[in-house]
Amino acid sequence: MADNNLEYAFTWLTGEGNKIFDLVQQQVQAANPILGAIEFEIYDCTKGTMPQKYQSAWSAIEGIVGASYTPCMTVGKQQAKGTNYWFIAEQTLITKTPEKHIVTLAINEFDGNYTLVNGSIVRIF
Repeated sequence: MADNNLEYAFTWLTGEGNKIFDLVQQQVQAANPILGAIEFEIYDCTKGTMPQKYQSAWSAIEGIVGASYTPCMTVGKQQAKGTNYWFIAEQTLITKTPEKHIVTLAINEFDGNYTLVNGSIVRIF
């Protein structure tokens, strides 16, 4: 995906109408309707450091093989078994010709351990 398309996607997600709220709410409800609602905490990660609780959660991404992720924004947190921290991120697939996408993903914190929520990476653009 071209960089200008990523810029368009980010603008679309954060622009008028708060599309990000609808997208993430729909995804979370579809994935697991018995979990608690998201407590939205929108923070643009491209304009500085993210809040410490999200930065700690983001460390779980470091071990992923086959793609790299750059946080674009925090979305919020959700009570589950522990706490799920939701993000919008730029995904770069490690292929001969790298592909870039915008995805949502969740990282769970339970007893001080952070793990990527299985099945939470969903491509938006």
